[in-house]
Formats: sequence, C-alpha cells, structure tokens
Amino acid sequence: MARYVAFLRAVNLGRRRVAMETARATLTELGLDEVSSYVNSGNYPFSATGKASDHETAIRSALEKKFGFELTTFVRTAAQVRALVDERPFGELASGHTHFALLPLTRLTAREKRAVGAM
Repeated sequence: MARYVAFLRAVNLGRRRVAMETARATLTELGLDEVSSYVNSGNYPFSATGKASDHETAIRSALEKKFGFELTTFVRTAAQVRALVDERPFGELASGHTHFALLPLTRLTAREKRAVGAM
C-alpha cells in the first residue's frame, strides 16, 4: 500500500464549494484508506494500491458526480510531494513567502518545460 495526495484545483472559491467531510467520505467509499484533508484546501492524503492515474480518474469522476461540477483532480505519490518540498528549485524562501508548484495532468514537452522554467 502506498501513500498518495489528491489535489483538487480551484475549490472553495466562488460557487465551487466542496465540503471536506463529504469529499473525504466519497474517497473512502472508493475504497481508499486513511483519507484525511488539510483545512479547506482540497488536498487529500490517502493510502491505496494501484496507479496514481487510476486514482485520479476515479476520484474526479466520483467527486464531479457528488458535487455537480467539474473538478480537475491531480494525484501524486507522497514521494513526489516530498520531492517538491525538498528540491527547492527557487532556493530558500524568506519567512512569509509562498512556494507554488505546477502539477500538470500530462507530462510536459521539452518546450513547455523551458517555458515554465523561464517564468
């Protein structure tokens, strides 16, 4: 069994309200274990077997059915999330500053990677 994190894009903004308790219950109904959430962020750590891409599809489908609107969902392994924190591609962050990460649904082309790196 592996650890994963599901990230829901742009939730709890405007009319795109996702009740964390309802979403956690929906993920549990999918057979995912140790489902939790972080505040009202739309971030859900869980344990499961299988591929991240399969979980991504299942979670998105179930949550869209439950909430009635499009919910782009990104699933990454816990190791991938730790790497985002540990790699620090932009150096050390000053206190009070924010670190942003790009989680694409598909693998970036070389050209797209260069464009992101140039930002």
